[in-house]
Amino acid sequence: MKLLSALLPIVALGQEDDRDVIVNKYWEPAECLRKVTKGDFVRYHYSGFLKDGQYFDDSYHRGTTYNTYVGTGWLIPGMDQALYGMCLREKRLVEIPSELAYGEHGVDGIPGGADLMFNVELVDIWNPSDGTVTEDLKLSEPRCEKPVAAGDYVRYHYDGRLPNGMKFHSSYDEGRTYDVYVGQGWLISGMDEGLIGMCPGDERKITIPPHMAYGEKGDNSNIPGHSSVIFYVNLIDKHHPNDGPEVEILEPVENCTRKTQTSDYIRYYGSGATMDGKVFWENYPDYTWDTYLGYGKLIPGMEKGLLGACTGEKRRIKIPPSWGYGERGSASGKVPPSAVLIFDVRIVDFHNPKDVPTMTLADENQDTTDCELVPDGSILAMKYKAYLENGEVIDNHEELKITFNDGKMVHGLRTLMLKMCMNTKYKTVIPPHYAYGEKGIKDYIPGSAVLNIDVEVNQHWDVIDRKVVALCGDQEPTFADCDKNENEEISLEELKICFADCRVQGHPWVTNEEAIGEVFEELDANTDGRLKDDEFSLRFPEDHDEL
Repeated sequence: MKLLSALLPIVALGQEDDRDVIVNKYWEPAECLRKVTKGDFVRYHYSGFLKDGQYFDDSYHRGTTYNTYVGTGWLIPGMDQALYGMCLREKRLVEIPSELAYGEHGVDGIPGGADLMFNVELVDIWNPSDGTVTEDLKLSEPRCEKPVAAGDYVRYHYDGRLPNGMKFHSSYDEGRTYDVYVGQGWLISGMDEGLIGMCPGDERKITIPPHMAYGEKGDNSNIPGHSSVIFYVNLIDKHHPNDGPEVEILEPVENCTRKTQTSDYIRYYGSGATMDGKVFWENYPDYTWDTYLGYGKLIPGMEKGLLGACTGEKRRIKIPPSWGYGERGSASGKVPPSAVLIFDVRIVDFHNPKDVPTMTLADENQDTTDCELVPDGSILAMKYKAYLENGEVIDNHEELKITFNDGKMVHGLRTLMLKMCMNTKYKTVIPPHYAYGEKGIKDYIPGSAVLNIDVEVNQHWDVIDRKVVALCGDQEPTFADCDKNENEEISLEELKICFADCRVQGHPWVTNEEAIGEVFEELDANTDGRLKDDEFSLRFPEDHDEL
């Protein structure tokens, strides 16, 4: 027997002394978005007793709500009236006269002519004409160009609750997102509709009637039959299976003459994050990511996203999972399954193994016709500035002195200088395989770095054999020439006067006067501050053929 159903005729209806249902609202919500009307389907709890306090039935002991349509003849007329105008979660104490209940005959447990009292708590309300209702709680800014549409694959977190606020499930509790296609029948129809139009980062409340959710049977033991469900959704990311990598230039480079292509070796730094902002990879300027393009060293989306870039450029690369780490995510677990990835990267430099050193005139108007070439094997004095592609200066000298063939010069620059003119400014680009290679120099030159070197050779000198004291032209001074006071010894002052017009060993590394002082110390074998004839002659060039 269903105590509240209209199984028996109501004999009291139509009498002149019919009484109304008495309603006492003893709790109602602060906000009521909807009230029960005729034709609605409701789920409610109740306890019933006679006016003398005798209990006859309740829904609580059965562990389930009473579920029925209102105003369609499924209930005793008094209960229909008692439910009209109720808000969700409202509680009422109602008195139903016998003529609007079970009349003079009564039913099992309820005597004829009995007025009935009911405590009623409305748990759910919906109508067969209802559809999914969405409420945006938070909208991400800026708005995405392509919000969720049918056919997209989405990842989202959610809390699932019944209309009375009871939680039936949460992805947060499981520590992972819910990942699924939209509009492909993988979701309840109300959720398929409720997700449409969302952007990653949006938060939305989605209220779904049971006929678009879990129907008459509900789902497992958490969702009762005939129950509306409410989902609080936070959309993490979305993509379409046909999506490819997307590139956005954040900071372009003007006058870019060369862009990355397959087989280039590239150095870059930046960060990689999922669409909810969780960073899984990060490199800084002093620790670049160095790799070849087009040889499978990177995920496919990154390979494609780095093509066509300029040195110094900053770009954002958006990579769908099919071009990233796929359905499984990364082996390290840092990238979730089916995650869309966003990389913000700065291109430090790039080169190709086939690259050779190049040079250009710093001033196109410089005339190099019939110029004096920089002599090989000489000591050079030059203006020299070395810097990386990002402009970071490594060395800067107004007068750098170096021996052209002593191995202290990078190979790429040496090959170019053999073709340079004296007193002419050049700009050179040296790829790493012509400079310091993959290892570079710790705390000085980064590994695999392309070098830019601005150079101008202003002076050159022949290299003096280390056995030679000085080069004085055709007439090399003798001991007697330097011994002006003829006391058979030479002082430092006498040597300075004697070698004033000579190229002394040690110059041009120091001044000529300093070089003469250093030579004097070397020749003064007995350190008595005077040079004897034998000390002087030991260090002059001999007339012999080195070959």
